[in-house]
Amino acid sequence: MELSSIRQVENFQKKGESMKFHSFLAVALFVIFSTISCGGSDSSSSSGTAGRISGTVTSPNGDPVSGATVWIPSTSSTATKVLQVNSKVKGLTDGDGESCSDPSSTASDSDCSSATGAFTVECSGTGSQTVNFAKGSFTGDTTVNCGSNASASSTQFSTDDAPEMAVVTGSYDRIQDVLAKLGYGTVDSSGLLDTTQTFQFTLIDGDSTLDSTYTDLSTFVSSVDNLNAFDIIFINCGADDSVITDSSVVARFQSYVQNGGKLYVTDLSYDFIEQPFPDFMDFKDGGSDAATAETMDAAQDGTSGISSDATVNDTDMAAWLDAVTVNTGDVETCSLTTVNGTTGARNSDDTVTIADFLSGWAVMEAAHTGESPTIWIQGPIEYTGGSDSDAPLTVTKTESSGKLLYSSYHTADTCPSTGFWAQERILQYLVFEL
Repeated sequence: MELSSIRQVENFQKKGESMKFHSFLAVALFVIFSTISCGGSDSSSSSGTAGRISGTVTSPNGDPVSGATVWIPSTSSTATKVLQVNSKVKGLTDGDGESCSDPSSTASDSDCSSATGAFTVECSGTGSQTVNFAKGSFTGDTTVNCGSNASASSTQFSTDDAPEMAVVTGSYDRIQDVLAKLGYGTVDSSGLLDTTQTFQFTLIDGDSTLDSTYTDLSTFVSSVDNLNAFDIIFINCGADDSVITDSSVVARFQSYVQNGGKLYVTDLSYDFIEQPFPDFMDFKDGGSDAATAETMDAAQDGTSGISSDATVNDTDMAAWLDAVTVNTGDVETCSLTTVNGTTGARNSDDTVTIADFLSGWAVMEAAHTGESPTIWIQGPIEYTGGSDSDAPLTVTKTESSGKLLYSSYHTADTCPSTGFWAQERILQYLVFEL
């Protein structure tokens, strides 16, 4: 099957009569805006009366997006992508202590959305104002009237400027279900992606479970242009990693990420990161040289049947996890009492319970000396012949203009649900970090 050049993603086919992929994916973010006056006749400027625009940044399903940057541009231009290049924009901490990317060079005012997605930005003058919002690869803009005593009715809207996403299927993980629950598709009564309905990402057959209308993984990785057609590539646990033994495929993934691509990988598929980027993390066994890829599959030593009450290292993520709802029940025993029936994903001791580890999951030991990845989640684990009281479990790392994400755990594949388990909320949060 011959694939098209970069950005000609419409040649990737989806299942079903209406499943043809569109080159522009649907909106990544919704924003609910209301405009209120700053109050006081002394709040004026040379361009008119000052105002204040407040609202909430949400994902398509209405969940809040924490740490999004919201800003009014200093010119009349529409939303820019200055925030989309990882690590190229300095960090911003707003007056409330929330963190996000800093658009100050192009903004008259900006704010970071809170754990509940809330933001407030100052505006001046009267009439319409462009308001931009962005996080990771997701951007949007809207026009809101600003002025003394001005207001705008609450509005949900979308933008066509969403990232293009590919999901490589795997035998033990289904990030496509999380994306669907976020609003990028539809799930069935079991919580699985309904491929008879429109979904706004491209499925790649990574485990020989899809029919011939889908592109298979070996064809997908046969050209760097195929990879470059997507802003984010998700590789589920249990995808066929034999393709990454080919040095030319390794080189293609290196090129993809170094030129701005984002690569999300979980568990047994870890060699899609370890082989092209051995300095990412020191995985268990197989060598510890940051410049040399470890032996394939060597880190697959984790013990099944365990759960980990893990630490959330990022304060913004922790606050967001406390604000969202999760399923009431137990992942390990797959006992679901109430879908999204509990507010707060963390336990009373501020840990988050992660489960559904299968035999032979891939274990990370530590960051390589001299490397500075972001370790989001770490906790106690067990592996064959030993244990670790504080092992890294979820990590991201900037690589040139791109970004890598690896998680030793993944979606609750053995216990799907129309709601979100705590570990799936973590992965949801990190989608917007890519």
